[in-house]
Amino acid sequence: MYYLIVLAVLAIDQFVKFLIVKNFDVGESMTVIKGILEITYYQNNQSALGLRLLGGNMSLMILVTVVLLGALSVYFFKFGKKEHFTLKISIALIVGGGIGNLIDRVAYGYVVDMINFVAFPKIWHYIFNVADAAICVGCAVLLIYVVFFDKDDKQEKRSEGK
Repeated sequence: MYYLIVLAVLAIDQFVKFLIVKNFDVGESMTVIKGILEITYYQNNQSALGLRLLGGNMSLMILVTVVLLGALSVYFFKFGKKEHFTLKISIALIVGGGIGNLIDRVAYGYVVDMINFVAFPKIWHYIFNVADAAICVGCAVLLIYVVFFDKDDKQEKRSEGK
Protein backbone atom coordinates (compact mmCIF):
# COMPACT_ATOMS: atom_id res chain seq x y z
CA MET A 1 0.00 0.00 0.00
CA TYR A 2 2.80 2.42 0.86
CA TYR A 3 4.47 1.92 -2.50
CA LEU A 4 1.14 2.86 -4.07
CA ILE A 5 1.18 6.14 -2.12
CA VAL A 6 4.64 6.92 -3.51
CA LEU A 7 3.49 6.08 -7.04
CA ALA A 8 0.20 7.99 -6.69
CA VAL A 9 1.94 11.15 -5.43
CA LEU A 10 4.50 10.88 -8.22
CA ALA A 11 1.90 10.25 -10.95
CA ILE A 12 -0.44 13.05 -9.84
CA ASP A 13 2.45 15.49 -9.41
CA GLN A 14 3.96 14.79 -12.82
CA PHE A 15 0.57 14.81 -14.57
CA VAL A 16 -0.39 18.20 -13.08
CA LYS A 17 3.04 19.61 -13.97
CA PHE A 18 2.67 18.29 -17.53
CA LEU A 19 -0.71 20.03 -17.86
CA ILE A 20 0.69 23.30 -16.52
CA VAL A 21 3.74 23.31 -18.83
CA LYS A 22 1.58 22.38 -21.81
CA ASN A 23 -1.22 24.89 -21.21
CA PHE A 24 0.35 27.91 -19.46
CA ASP A 25 3.10 30.39 -20.23
CA VAL A 26 5.55 31.09 -17.43
CA GLY A 27 3.96 33.65 -15.07
CA GLU A 28 0.47 33.10 -16.48
CA SER A 29 -2.28 32.76 -13.86
CA MET A 30 -5.81 31.47 -13.76
CA THR A 31 -8.16 32.30 -10.89
CA VAL A 32 -9.71 29.24 -9.27
CA ILE A 33 -11.33 30.91 -6.24
CA LYS A 34 -11.28 34.71 -6.50
CA GLY A 35 -9.08 36.27 -3.84
CA ILE A 36 -8.05 32.87 -2.44
CA LEU A 37 -6.53 30.49 -4.99
CA GLU A 38 -4.88 30.86 -8.37
CA ILE A 39 -3.00 28.51 -10.65
CA THR A 40 0.22 30.29 -11.64
CA TYR A 41 3.00 28.70 -13.69
CA TYR A 42 6.30 29.39 -11.94
CA GLN A 43 9.72 27.91 -12.62
CA ASN A 44 11.41 27.56 -9.22
CA ASN A 45 15.18 27.20 -9.49
CA GLN A 46 15.63 27.55 -5.74
CA SER A 47 14.94 25.07 -2.95
CA ALA A 48 11.92 24.69 -0.67
CA LEU A 49 9.66 27.72 -0.38
CA GLY A 50 11.92 29.80 -2.59
CA LEU A 51 14.80 29.68 -0.13
CA ARG A 52 18.31 29.66 -1.50
CA LEU A 53 19.45 26.68 0.53
CA LEU A 54 22.80 25.23 -0.48
CA GLY A 55 23.61 28.52 -2.18
CA GLY A 56 21.08 27.83 -4.92
CA ASN A 57 23.49 25.26 -6.40
CA MET A 58 21.24 22.95 -8.44
CA SER A 59 23.80 20.13 -8.64
CA LEU A 60 24.22 20.17 -4.88
CA MET A 61 20.42 20.25 -4.37
CA ILE A 62 20.09 17.22 -6.64
CA LEU A 63 22.86 15.38 -4.78
CA VAL A 64 21.39 16.13 -1.35
CA THR A 65 17.93 15.09 -2.56
CA VAL A 66 19.25 11.80 -3.94
CA VAL A 67 21.11 11.06 -0.69
CA LEU A 68 18.09 11.88 1.49
CA LEU A 69 15.67 9.93 -0.69
CA GLY A 70 18.12 7.03 -0.77
CA ALA A 71 18.41 7.03 3.02
CA LEU A 72 14.64 7.18 3.49
CA SER A 73 14.12 4.41 0.94
CA VAL A 74 16.74 2.14 2.53
CA TYR A 75 15.18 2.73 5.93
CA PHE A 76 11.73 2.04 4.49
CA PHE A 77 12.78 -1.21 2.80
CA LYS A 78 14.86 -2.42 5.74
CA PHE A 79 12.59 -1.54 8.67
CA GLY A 80 9.28 -0.57 7.06
CA LYS A 81 7.40 -3.77 7.83
CA LYS A 82 7.91 -3.29 11.57
CA GLU A 83 7.02 0.41 11.75
CA HIS A 84 3.75 2.12 12.68
CA PHE A 85 1.46 2.89 9.76
CA THR A 86 1.72 6.67 10.35
CA LEU A 87 5.49 6.50 9.97
CA LYS A 88 5.13 4.48 6.77
CA ILE A 89 2.60 6.93 5.33
CA SER A 90 4.80 9.92 6.20
CA ILE A 91 7.85 8.36 4.54
CA ALA A 92 5.82 7.39 1.47
CA LEU A 93 4.48 10.95 1.05
CA ILE A 94 7.92 12.51 1.54
CA VAL A 95 9.61 10.08 -0.87
CA GLY A 96 6.89 10.47 -3.53
CA GLY A 97 7.09 14.26 -3.36
CA GLY A 98 10.87 14.24 -3.26
CA ILE A 99 11.08 12.09 -6.37
CA GLY A 100 8.58 14.35 -8.16
CA ASN A 101 10.67 17.46 -7.54
CA LEU A 102 13.91 15.59 -8.25
CA ILE A 103 12.60 14.63 -11.69
CA ASP A 104 11.97 18.32 -12.45
CA ARG A 105 15.39 19.44 -11.24
CA VAL A 106 17.15 16.81 -13.34
CA ALA A 107 14.95 17.25 -16.44
CA TYR A 108 14.54 21.04 -16.47
CA GLY A 109 16.99 22.55 -13.99
CA TYR A 110 14.04 23.95 -12.02
CA VAL A 111 10.85 22.76 -10.33
CA VAL A 112 7.45 23.45 -11.90
CA ASP A 113 5.23 25.16 -9.32
CA MET A 114 1.61 26.20 -9.77
CA ILE A 115 -0.51 26.34 -6.59
CA ASN A 116 -0.77 29.96 -5.54
CA PHE A 117 -2.73 30.94 -2.41
CA VAL A 118 -3.33 34.66 -2.72
CA ALA A 119 -5.65 35.12 0.30
CA PHE A 120 -2.89 36.16 2.71
CA PRO A 121 -0.23 37.95 0.64
CA LYS A 122 1.59 39.40 3.66
CA ILE A 123 1.86 35.99 5.33
CA TRP A 124 2.07 33.55 2.42
CA HIS A 125 3.59 34.41 -0.94
CA TYR A 126 4.92 31.05 -2.08
CA ILE A 127 3.85 29.13 -5.14
CA PHE A 128 4.16 25.38 -4.71
CA ASN A 129 3.18 22.09 -6.35
CA VAL A 130 1.63 18.70 -5.58
CA ALA A 131 5.01 17.23 -4.59
CA ASP A 132 5.61 20.07 -2.12
CA ALA A 133 2.15 19.53 -0.63
CA ALA A 134 2.83 15.79 -0.26
CA ILE A 135 6.15 16.51 1.47
CA CYS A 136 4.48 18.96 3.88
CA VAL A 137 1.64 16.54 4.65
CA GLY A 138 4.23 13.78 5.11
CA CYS A 139 6.12 15.95 7.59
CA ALA A 140 2.87 16.70 9.46
CA VAL A 141 2.07 12.97 9.65
CA LEU A 142 5.64 12.34 10.85
CA LEU A 143 5.10 14.91 13.60
CA ILE A 144 1.87 13.14 14.58
CA TYR A 145 3.80 9.87 14.73
CA VAL A 146 6.54 11.35 16.93
CA VAL A 147 4.10 13.06 19.30
CA PHE A 148 1.50 10.30 19.64
CA PHE A 149 2.94 6.93 18.62
CA ASP A 150 6.74 6.87 18.81
CA LYS A 151 6.92 6.29 22.58
CA ASP A 152 4.36 3.47 22.39
CA ASP A 153 6.29 1.85 19.51
CA LYS A 154 9.55 1.99 21.45
CA GLN A 155 7.95 0.48 24.56
CA GLU A 156 6.32 -2.27 22.47
CA LYS A 157 9.64 -3.11 20.77
CA ARG A 158 11.40 -3.27 24.17
CA SER A 159 8.71 -5.62 25.45
CA GLU A 160 9.12 -7.87 22.40
CA GLY A 161 12.88 -7.97 22.94
CA LYS A 162 12.61 -9.28 26.50
